[in-house]
Amino acid sequence: MKYFYLFLIFLSLSIFTYAQKDKTYVVKTNTDKVKLIVNGDTSEDDLQFSKEKSDTVRISIAIEPLNISMITDIDSISVRVPEDERGIFIFQKEGMKPLVAIFYNGMEKNNISFDRINKNSQFRFIYEKGENNPYLQKLRAEYPIDSIASKGATDIEKVRHIASWVHNLWKHDGYNEPKQSDALYILEQVKQGQRFRCVEYGIVTTACLNSIGLPSRTLALKTKDVETRPSGAGHVVLEVFLKDLNKWVMVDPQWDAIAYLDGVPLNAVEFQEAVTHKKDVDIKSSDKEISKEQYKSWIYPYLYYFSYKFDNRENISREDRFTIDGKTDIMLVPVGVKKPTVFQGRFPINYCIYTNSIQDFYGAPEL
Repeated sequence: MKYFYLFLIFLSLSIFTYAQKDKTYVVKTNTDKVKLIVNGDTSEDDLQFSKEKSDTVRISIAIEPLNISMITDIDSISVRVPEDERGIFIFQKEGMKPLVAIFYNGMEKNNISFDRINKNSQFRFIYEKGENNPYLQKLRAEYPIDSIASKGATDIEKVRHIASWVHNLWKHDGYNEPKQSDALYILEQVKQGQRFRCVEYGIVTTACLNSIGLPSRTLALKTKDVETRPSGAGHVVLEVFLKDLNKWVMVDPQWDAIAYLDGVPLNAVEFQEAVTHKKDVDIKSSDKEISKEQYKSWIYPYLYYFSYKFDNRENISREDRFTIDGKTDIMLVPVGVKKPTVFQGRFPINYCIYTNSIQDFYGAPEL
C-alpha cells in the first residue's frame, strides 16, 4: 500500500547511510520530476519549485526502520532515519529556490491543556437550521445529498457517507484556490475538472451536512509554529454536532477520516489528547492509501490551535454575518501558550477572539 504522504513529491538514492540527528543531505535535479521511495513504496510526482521563495515541508512518519530513497535525473541518495531523529533533504534546481523536506521518524508530542471550568456567557454562536435556506435547498436539488445520506441509519453513518462522497469528487490540490468560497461554486468548478485544497473539502462537506439538518462548522487547525513556519502551517477540516450522541465530532473529508476512541467519534481536542496519551485511536476511512498510524502522524502537528466562525450559516454576506467586537472567529489556545497574531510570517490573524476554555469552544448549538 502506498504511503499517503508520498503525494508530497521528492527524490531517491543509491548509497545507504545512517542519518545522524538533523543531518542534512543535498539532492540536485535538472527537472521537476522526482522519485521517492519509503520502505519499498514508490511514488513519483512533480517538485513544486519556485523562483520567488524557498519552501519547507515537514513530515512525521513513525516507522521503524525508516528507509528513504530519493532519485532525480542527476542525483540519488539513500538514508536510514533512526527513531526519534530527522533526515533533512535540500532539493536544488538551477535558477530556482531550494525546496526542503524534513522527515522525522516518530511523532513529536504536544502536551497542551485547556481551561475546562470557565465559560464566557457573552459569546454567541449561530448555526444553520437548514430547512428554510434557499441556498441549501438548491444544493440538495442539484446534488444527490439526500440519497447519499439515506444510506446511513444513524447521524454518524450519514456523516461518513457524505464525507466519502465529497472526498471522491476531486483529487487534492493544495495550490488551487477558487474565486468564490461557497459550495455550489466549488462543485460547479469541480464538474469542469478543477481540483482544490483542504479548505474546499471542508466548505463543501459542511454545507452538505448543514443542508440535511446536521449543524456543522468548518474548523481551521494550526501548528504550534504557525507564526514562523513559511508554509504548511494550517489544515482545514470540519466539526458536526451529532444530536444522538450530543457531541461535536471532527471530520476530515480531504482524507475521508473520522477518529474514534472506544467506538465513540472524537472532536478535534479529544483526538489531540488521545494521541498525546498514546490511546488506541481508530481511524475510519474509505481511503485505501492511508493507515490509521499514517494519518495520526500527519494530522497531529495541526492539532494545536483551533478556530471557527461565530456565524456558521451558509451563503451569508459579509455585512450580514454576526461578529463580536468586529471579530469573525473564536480561537481555542492552550493554557499558557502565546496567542498567534500572524499566519506563516506574513498573513495577519486579526479576526479572532481568543479563549482557553473548552466550555466556550464546545458548547451545544442552539437549535
